[in-house]
Amino acid sequence: YGRTESLPNRALTRRHSHPWVQLSYAISGVLEIQTSAGRFVAPPQRAVWIPAGMPHRVYSSPHTEMRSLYLDCRVTAWAAERCQVLEVSSLLRELIRSFSALPVEY
Repeated sequence: YGRTESLPNRALTRRHSHPWVQLSYAISGVLEIQTSAGRFVAPPQRAVWIPAGMPHRVYSSPHTEMRSLYLDCRVTAWAAERCQVLEVSSLLRELIRSFSALPVEY
């Protein structure tokens, strides 16, 4: 499912993990994901791939508009098991925006 967050101030989450894969993208502002392996910074033309079970913290610049997609691990078995910064094409950007607008129970 998709999730939309408006972060008016510099935001910081506590260290946490999820049982699903997370693709985090900022349509405005900058995201920084910190893990034990490093820091992964994503301006609006990039997104961060966070594998399931990966402990991480999320920082954002002021006025960040974040979109996250949560994916079942069974459909991402092909992906690396480490965080990665990915380029966001025009098509992927529009897919993230559209998918994030859907209700959780679609």
